[in-house]
Amino acid sequence: MKNILIFLAMCLLLLNTVIARDDADELFNDGKEYTAEREWQKAIDKFQELIDNYPQSRYHDDALFWIGYCLENREQSKVDAYLTYGQLTSKFPESTWKDDAIIHQLDLAALFVLQGQVTYRSFIQEQTTNSIPYIARKSQEILEELDNRAQDSLAIQQIPEDAYSLSMEALYDKLGLTSKESAPDEDDFLFFPTERYTQYRSLLRNDDKWSQEELFDFGMWTILKDEQMSSYFALSGYDRREWFRKYWAQKDPTPTTPENEALEEFKRRVVHAKSYFGTLVDYKHLKFLRDQDLRRDWFHAPWDARGELYVKYGEPDFSTINDFRKDEWLYNGLHADFLINHHMTNIYGNAITAGPYSIETYGENIARVNFDYIFNNEFRYIHNYDREPIEDARMDIRVNPNNHSEIIVLYSLPFEEFEFNENDQIQYKQTYIVFNEDMSAVQQLATVETIRYRGNDTFTREIKLLLAPGAYRFALRIEDLNSDKLGIYSQNFSVKAKD
Repeated sequence: MKNILIFLAMCLLLLNTVIARDDADELFNDGKEYTAEREWQKAIDKFQELIDNYPQSRYHDDALFWIGYCLENREQSKVDAYLTYGQLTSKFPESTWKDDAIIHQLDLAALFVLQGQVTYRSFIQEQTTNSIPYIARKSQEILEELDNRAQDSLAIQQIPEDAYSLSMEALYDKLGLTSKESAPDEDDFLFFPTERYTQYRSLLRNDDKWSQEELFDFGMWTILKDEQMSSYFALSGYDRREWFRKYWAQKDPTPTTPENEALEEFKRRVVHAKSYFGTLVDYKHLKFLRDQDLRRDWFHAPWDARGELYVKYGEPDFSTINDFRKDEWLYNGLHADFLINHHMTNIYGNAITAGPYSIETYGENIARVNFDYIFNNEFRYIHNYDREPIEDARMDIRVNPNNHSEIIVLYSLPFEEFEFNENDQIQYKQTYIVFNEDMSAVQQLATVETIRYRGNDTFTREIKLLLAPGAYRFALRIEDLNSDKLGIYSQNFSVKAKD
């Protein structure tokens, strides 16, 4: 009889364990569904209920991460998100979510420092010695970015030729406005490209439930030239995502590594623009141009004119409040400053104007500030490689005349750019990747090369590739193993079919 009772007790315990596991699974799945729907508080409640009722659940660390993620996306909860990620890393040091949590903490800490909360800098500094190379490298890059936000000036393209001006009468007709609604003076002309305006209108929402994909689309609208924008927005679904992937793959400053720092910076800027420059207003006693202002319950953009500049150029080197609902931002790399209105986009060219420093610097050429920066769609990002460059490299890609499918890559480098070891040799790691027209890797190889110095100024190496007809990009990375020098080179080429 005693054995029967023990057996029944064990069965009951097992049954309760199975039921508890099922309940925990249901709570976790409910939380993830609410997260996907951007119902942040409902998701937090489900994950918290799981932690409170089933503390031994296998989902405990998962739930903590997703609570942090929801808090990070919910307004006014970023500090709580930072602390929740920290709770995860300390309570579950072996969790597969630990690295992700630290990455999110780094991004939040950087935002806090930029807001003047310098105490968070110590966390970023601590992570520079993290045993995970990617985390240590990201921490160092964040610190360097915080220390020096200046960007070098790049070649600028002019405003597209199809830009045109509308009188206020034509503008009213286009927007369906009446003369009773507030708008700029009748003598004003508002400049914007026709197709870009139409695309802008299609991206607006009358609520604030922006998906990540919608925010990225608006970010792309902000940075793409007209011909690129037409190609991008003519697509949808998978095709548009593929276009997005290929576009950013071509801008990857380190194409031989898994990380794409340019894309990560774009995503960071988009999230920052929505978080800090997307506040909706509800001034019912004021009148608005319906598609320009960020007014609650009206169709609006995800961020105002400050967000537009931020997505294009990143953090200003200096910012101050110039007037009520107006900021002044200075970018040293552009040699320009801007006066920017809050809660309105620059779709009509009246939310961003040249600031006093720009006027003093450019003088009679002040129109350049409009064409080169305010109305110019671009994405500026200068990657900090944190390595001394290997200079004076030469690379030549040619077709083997005896075999048209064989490509020969020749590169030559100066010996003086490398450090010699005690055997009068140089050693470097050679990594190359061949991308096809879709920017998918079709060949890649990493080797360590050892070369003895024999009195020549340079040395030459040959790489042979067998490729089918098509368009390709060759990316080469050279890392000196005896110093911190680094060289990254890329070149487009094509393989023609046999006649």
